[in-house]
Amino acid sequence: MYSKKILLLGANLENEIGMEYGVLKSLLKKGFDVEALSYRKYSKSGLNYVLRNSIRKANILFVIKGERVDPRIVAELDFDLKILWFQDDLGWGFNLQLFESICWAYDLIFYFDKSWIERIKRFHDNIEFLPLAVSPEVFSGKVPFSKKFYDVSFPCSIVGERELISFLLKNYNGIIGPTKDYKKVLEKSKIIVNWPVTHTNATQQRIYEAGASFCLVITKNIDEKYKIIENAVYVNDYDDLLWDISCFLKHGKQMEKKAEKLKKEILSEHTYDHRIDRIIKLIG
Repeated sequence: MYSKKILLLGANLENEIGMEYGVLKSLLKKGFDVEALSYRKYSKSGLNYVLRNSIRKANILFVIKGERVDPRIVAELDFDLKILWFQDDLGWGFNLQLFESICWAYDLIFYFDKSWIERIKRFHDNIEFLPLAVSPEVFSGKVPFSKKFYDVSFPCSIVGERELISFLLKNYNGIIGPTKDYKKVLEKSKIIVNWPVTHTNATQQRIYEAGASFCLVITKNIDEKYKIIENAVYVNDYDDLLWDISCFLKHGKQMEKKAEKLKKEILSEHTYDHRIDRIIKLIG
């Protein structure tokens, strides 16, 4: 049991497939005393009240993304340490402006795209690279590969380049687009396609979740120096994507072996336990 208590703020800590839930479970597993609050449940004034009163109970403030957490309130409170883990794509929408507007209030910041670290250090000088991860208790990959029902699935919001990807995949047996059964879709799919909405060198959340779920993951290529997952399949364009899908579906054993290697890699190096260990090492 660690002596310091953590106040953990996330958008929705009750969502078991969400990042916040994974971080919470890992902190508890490591023996931290954690008070966890879903900040979307509160009005702005209500959240400010909670923050001001939690300072008497917690030593460390740990915020995930924090789009509704007022940085002025964070700055005025005397926690021993204030941590921000910003887990959204800075190249998408207004995320960069959001990051700039809130980061100054924290002592230590984590971000998951290594290619951005040097650029965002103009806003804050204590930023560390920390990749995303997966909760193996949630994404367990227990369905045998031979029992998987779907050939190719693309379970995500359909915007930007994803509109063309969804059109190209429409004739395959699988789930295309947003789904309320995301976890089950991963469990039942042999191949999961991942395609970012922006040009990014990050390893996205879906790669970890699909890999842990015993899926072969085919994803858009990123710069070699930023790759942290060896056993995903990286493609340069739509033609490569369709070619690789066709080849793997024709060679089921090869596809299963590749999926097994990816699963082992994810579970041995990329769970939330690994990420919390990294945080503990940094903060002492």
